Amino acid sequence: MKRILLACCMLAASCTLTYAQSATPQPPVVTKAQFTSQVTALNTVLTTNNTEAANAKWEDVHRTMINELTVIKYKMRDAQEAKNETEMKKYTEVMIKQRNVYSEVLKLARDEKGMAPNKTQINEKLKEFGNMIL
Repeated sequence: MKRILLACCMLAASCTLTYAQSATPQPPVVTKAQFTSQVTALNTVLTTNNTEAANAKWEDVHRTMINELTVIKYKMRDAQEAKNETEMKKYTEVMIKQRNVYSEVLKLARDEKGMAPNKTQINEKLKEFGNMIL
């Protein structure tokens, strides 16, 4: 009897640990001001034609865009769990628009000529993305 009780306790403890380890951390909140600041820094570096610095700034902007897409995904999930169709529709529309702009920016940033020749287009698309941050 003691062995069965011990086995049940061990099983419960291992399930609790597994559940705690699988909890998904929330992404950092993205603000328009933070994103705008990063975009401005990227534009400044692109003007100097410093490829190494531009790549570093691009990584910051890129990471922030990914975080924003993740935040919207969580908001969609929360709206779905709350069965709030209005919020779900709003977040779905925002996510689709953000993903499309993200894809366009990524294509411009990965251009074989580099980011500098596409600076104006990248800046416009990043501003468009920034305006969609909720």
